[in-house]
Amino acid sequence: MKAGMKTAASAMAVLMALGTLSFAVSAEKSGTDVHLSRRSIILDEGESAPIRLAGGNGKGTVKWKISNPDVFTYSNGKITAKKVGEGCLYAEYNGKQYKCPVTVNKDLQGMEADTKELLLKKGEKKMINISTGGKSVSVRVVNSNVCSVSCGVIVDNEFPLYVTALADGSATLKLFDVKDPDKSFDISVTVGKKSSGGKTVKENTLTVSEYPDEIIRRVNEERESVGLAPLAKSDSLCKSAGIRAEEIAVKFSHERPDNTQCFTVIEDSSYSGENIGMGYTLPEEAIKGWMTSPGHMANILDPAFTKIGVAYNEELGTWVQMFSN
Repeated sequence: MKAGMKTAASAMAVLMALGTLSFAVSAEKSGTDVHLSRRSIILDEGESAPIRLAGGNGKGTVKWKISNPDVFTYSNGKITAKKVGEGCLYAEYNGKQYKCPVTVNKDLQGMEADTKELLLKKGEKKMINISTGGKSVSVRVVNSNVCSVSCGVIVDNEFPLYVTALADGSATLKLFDVKDPDKSFDISVTVGKKSSGGKTVKENTLTVSEYPDEIIRRVNEERESVGLAPLAKSDSLCKSAGIRAEEIAVKFSHERPDNTQCFTVIEDSSYSGENIGMGYTLPEEAIKGWMTSPGHMANILDPAFTKIGVAYNEELGTWVQMFSN
C-alpha cells in the first residue's frame, strides 16, 4: 500500500482460506522538493484516499482544481470517488501546477484478489492476497479433489489464501460475502502441465541469481508500455532490498523488526517506495501479482522514480523491490 493509500481495519470471519502476501508503499523522506504525496490514484466507486502537497516552505496558498468533478470530488485533503471514469486533480502553488491522475473503477463489493487464475503443479502450494472490503468472506472449493485451501491472519482487511495442489485437473475457488452471497468472485485453479486453454506452461530457464535482473526487466517493460522511462538498476538499492528480504521473513510489514520504517534502510533518497512479497516461486508470478494490485502497480509505474533495486531470498521465499529518485 502506498503511504496514505486506503486502509481499513475491521474484524471478519473467514471460512477456509490462505495465499501470496505482498504490499506496496511509497513515502517521502526529508527533502525540499515540492510534490504531491500521490503521483496517481486508483479507487473503486465510493472509496476515498488522502492527498497533500508536500515539501513546501509553508508560504503561499495551495489552490485545488478538478478536471472531471462527475468522477471524483476533493475536500479537506481527501479525494472521494463518485463514478467510473478518469480525471486529474491539480494543485497550484507559487506559480507552479502539480497534477495527480485519478482513475475510478467499478466497485467490486470491496472484495478483490491479486490474481484470478492459478496454474500449479501437483504438490505445489501458493498464496493469493485477498482484500475483503470489511466483509465476512467465505471460501468454497468446487472440485476439492484437485486443491485445498486454508487462510492466514487478517490484517487491515487483507488475508493470505493458501492453495495446495492435490491432483491434476481443474477447480474453482468461490469467494463470497457471508451476509450477501450474490456478492462473489471466482478464482480458477489448474493443476498439471497444461492450462485450461491447452497452452503448455513455459519452463523456467533462469537461475535464481538472475531473478532480480529479470524482475527489473519486466518492470521496465511495464513502464515502457505506458510511455514511462525505464528504471536504472541501483546496486545500493539492491543491497537495501537484500536486507529487507531477510527482515520481512521475521516481520512481514513495511516496519522493520526494530519498528522503524522500511525506508530507513535506504540512503540519500527524498522519495522512495517498497513492494514486498512472499510465496511466489518465479519472477513472472511476482510481477503478475504486483501488477494486478493497484498499490503495487502504482509504485512500479510511478513517474517520479528513476532507480530500482530487487532482491529474492530463495531460502526464505521473499521478494523485495525498492524504488527511489
